[in-house]
Amino acid sequence: MRQIERFIDRNRCRKDRARQVQSRIKAMEKIERIEIPAEESTIRFGFPEAPRCGKRVMELQNIHKSYGDHVVYTGVDLVVERGDRIAFLGHNGAGKSTLLKILAGVTEPGAGERRVGHLVSLGYYAQVQWEQLRPEWTVLQEATGVSGDLSQTQLRGMLGAFLFQDEDVQKRVSVLSGGEKARLTLCKLLLQRPNALFLDEPTNHLDIASRNVLEEALRDFSGTVCFISHDRHFINAIANKVLLVEEGRIHLFPGNYDDYVSIWRHRMEADSGPASDPSAERTADKPAPGASGARKAQEQKRLEAQRRNELYRLKAPLQKRLDQIETDIEIEQARLDGFKAQLADPMTYQNGVDIRQLKQDFDESHARVMRITAEWELVALEIEELETGFWNGQAG
Repeated sequence: MRQIERFIDRNRCRKDRARQVQSRIKAMEKIERIEIPAEESTIRFGFPEAPRCGKRVMELQNIHKSYGDHVVYTGVDLVVERGDRIAFLGHNGAGKSTLLKILAGVTEPGAGERRVGHLVSLGYYAQVQWEQLRPEWTVLQEATGVSGDLSQTQLRGMLGAFLFQDEDVQKRVSVLSGGEKARLTLCKLLLQRPNALFLDEPTNHLDIASRNVLEEALRDFSGTVCFISHDRHFINAIANKVLLVEEGRIHLFPGNYDDYVSIWRHRMEADSGPASDPSAERTADKPAPGASGARKAQEQKRLEAQRRNELYRLKAPLQKRLDQIETDIEIEQARLDGFKAQLADPMTYQNGVDIRQLKQDFDESHARVMRITAEWELVALEIEELETGFWNGQAG
């Protein structure tokens, strides 16, 4: 909120930033104000064990999906294996949620085949599931309904891990905030003991403590996870594969978000030929509708690659600067976390440490993090405006 307020104050009088300022003012109005508790407790928990499933968890074959005249996917193939932790990336509206829903069995494909593996137990989370909570029930009643053979101690432990402690379990759903409903829905999902999770923006509306609990639990989870998130830190902590959804096609890469940015995205943007295009490899053996059609498709791919290369050259200086800023943020954040850990350690105050100097170091580090983050926001905005202007110019 402080970052958004600073951006508004800096750019309120600039005509070229009027749209961004108004957008952030509206965003501020929607942010839920949360009172931070005086003391934060760290709670660990583990997933209830689910049955081990087969190696192949899910397979999509030649999937087609459209909504009216809008075609989302044509001929998509995907295999999800046990132990995969796949982060779905792509622009808003690219079809990430649709693909996740098809995998989870929430949405039927228009054509093609979806095969579920042996002993696979699915769990799906999306914000819309809050509507399934019963307003008149308490938190404890909602959790008990899916807890199976868990003891009351285990059940309350799970609820406590999602910050429903003591009298909080007697709260009625009707009085819960958006963040509390998100926590309760996630907790209920985990209580059902799935071995394959499909999560659509699971960290939205979660406070920092809840997000950390979920992140730690997913790292320890022995099953399969497919998830959509815009949180880079969360993706880096959880993912071992990245699935890029782009123009109705999908590309699967090994690694986390940083690996995708530093290796795979640059290779895709620099690629000027169709040979290394994953979609081209999948369709290479299919018969062409005709020589003219093949030449037209080849020319279209060449032009698309040319445009991507041009955009890549334009973005390169800004992207290099953004990457350096992100590295600086990570380094400074690590220093800040170190100071924070020292201040939180009771032994610090018994070992003759200069507390005043330590507090000063903490404040200076915190200020640097805020300053570098503000710089990151400005550069990211420049890149966003460059991309928007470039593609609008291409369309024109």
